[in-house]
Amino acid sequence: MHTLTTKEKAAYKKHLLQKTANRDSLLYKLFSALENEKNGIDKTLVGKLGIKSPAQFSTLKKTLYADITGMLVCFYKKQNQADSSFHEEMKIEFLLSRKLFEQAYKFIVTEIKNAEKRQDLVALLHLHKMKYRYLELNENKYNTRSIALQQEEIKNVLTQVFHFEQIQLLFQKAIQLKNITNVRTAEKEIAEAIQLKDEILKIKYTAGPAIIQLYQNTALAICTYLSGEYTLCEHFCNQVISLWKQHKNLTCYYAQLFKEGASVVFYNDFMNPQIENVISHFNFFKEYLQFIKNENEKGQVQLLFYNTEIKIFHKQTQYGELHKYLQVHAKNIRLQAGQYGSPKENMIILASLAISYFVLEQYAKADELLYEIKEINRLAQKDDIFYFTLVFHLLVIFKREEWVRLYSMCEAGYQSLYSRKKIRPFEKELMLFLKNLQIIHKKEYIKKSLGKLLTRLELYKNDPVKKRYFLYFNYYAWLQSLKMGIRYTDFLQQQKDT
Repeated sequence: MHTLTTKEKAAYKKHLLQKTANRDSLLYKLFSALENEKNGIDKTLVGKLGIKSPAQFSTLKKTLYADITGMLVCFYKKQNQADSSFHEEMKIEFLLSRKLFEQAYKFIVTEIKNAEKRQDLVALLHLHKMKYRYLELNENKYNTRSIALQQEEIKNVLTQVFHFEQIQLLFQKAIQLKNITNVRTAEKEIAEAIQLKDEILKIKYTAGPAIIQLYQNTALAICTYLSGEYTLCEHFCNQVISLWKQHKNLTCYYAQLFKEGASVVFYNDFMNPQIENVISHFNFFKEYLQFIKNENEKGQVQLLFYNTEIKIFHKQTQYGELHKYLQVHAKNIRLQAGQYGSPKENMIILASLAISYFVLEQYAKADELLYEIKEINRLAQKDDIFYFTLVFHLLVIFKREEWVRLYSMCEAGYQSLYSRKKIRPFEKELMLFLKNLQIIHKKEYIKKSLGKLLTRLELYKNDPVKKRYFLYFNYYAWLQSLKMGIRYTDFLQQQKDT
């Protein structure tokens, strides 16, 4: 019940009243009670509803659940243009079964055009098979030639479907790699991305529907980003942008693909010290949001745009603007993240908010968010988020000057790394430094320790692979600001000005 939006609840109540025409029905009463009770239905309320036994209550709950899910399927099918083709295909089947061939043929021709417009290759194959069946059933002296041509058409579409399914499977593998960790530093992790990239490149299919090329280039952009081949990634990103420019209409039908394409373009742009590209591409992709009709898909894409806007503020060191932005949007971002985002997407936007609050010196808010992220990640198991929260949370505790808590969290961090059997020198270096800080507060010691740590981190900063440790947060710059005894935001502003 708590997952339903206000619009969905209103739609279900309307559906229920149309169905029963009675606000006093048990289903309507139970739905209203569940809607108003945050902690579920207690025994007292069950009695007030007139439910006589646990068995009746159980049956009612099952009926209500089935009724809500059934209504939601119909509700969203009406909103989704792609699903309307299913009903049209049923009409064609009906007309063919009644031998109403002329009417069936008109529907077939119209739906083939619609499927081509959507580049829905699976539906297109089904429709061409229907056309073949129409030619077989409809007795006509020209049918022999037409049937032969239709067989060739089916063969061509079948080839397209084969390539589409093949590349879509590899695209899903690329998403899976990204979901495990977006920050790949180990040789094995990088090798996985390169191996998948090589597998995708073996598929030589450049002609035909743009949707195949979009899936292929997006998957290649993701793989090359994960492997650290940023120049090659830029090439595939430009291909993705070019294809979306030519095929705006596909945004409505392939919103998830659109989101992943925009995401990898933004990620790769942020690897560049210059900000112009990411702003230009952000404005380009944001214009396409209007073409997405499905509310859930639109919400997911909007979360990506929120996250990108926040990162742009950081990149431009516009912390005053960032503060204003969070005052206006932070609450809504968190609500939308819970409503539309997957656990992994939810953690990414929450991590951006936590970093923002830390930079703006609102440490209590950052602390709260990091606990929330950790709780989500217990089940989601996203590696880059795990290592980020492991270290970054210590920075928050350090700034809050909670020394006992800092010590215990450092100890727990070591145990976490040990239990994972992972050699993570970067995280261990920072944890050891922060652990020692809570023991010895002398300025001379801190300055000396910082100098040694910064020297060691230089090796990370200048290494093409190891510098990815700073993708979520610039620990090196923060430590420099600590050494100089100035605010982190002031240090970054000085760096930008020079």
